[in-house]
Amino acid sequence: MNRERLNLCCRLARLGFSPDEVASLIRCAGRLHRWAERTANGEIEEIDGRWHRVSYSRFGDRFVLGAVPDRETSSLRRAAEIVEARNGRCADLLDVFHQTDPRGAPLYLVPVGTVNVAACYSSVGTAVFS
Repeated sequence: MNRERLNLCCRLARLGFSPDEVASLIRCAGRLHRWAERTANGEIEEIDGRWHRVSYSRFGDRFVLGAVPDRETSSLRRAAEIVEARNGRCADLLDVFHQTDPRGAPLYLVPVGTVNVAACYSSVGTAVFS
């Protein structure tokens, strides 16, 4: 475990998360980060409401290779369940914010009631990364 991961685990533990919840949140963050990378790189696309792997030839032809399960929705749902369980035990309430840009942390835990979260999530939230 490197220093950044250890600091993240300590930060989440101070917020009231159990070790199992910390591990699950980090797993969710890893899945969300990989999903954002794959959508940004054009590896997967949403076609008719379902996600599919796609490939492009050197001539620009697009090939649909097959359906993939929507890992983004399931990871966000799991992270929200973990935060709700934590909110039931602690007085200060947190909410999940998903940052879809693959260049940064994909998941932030922000205080409930933060106004305009999209503009200030990195300064008021706790970043969860893999």
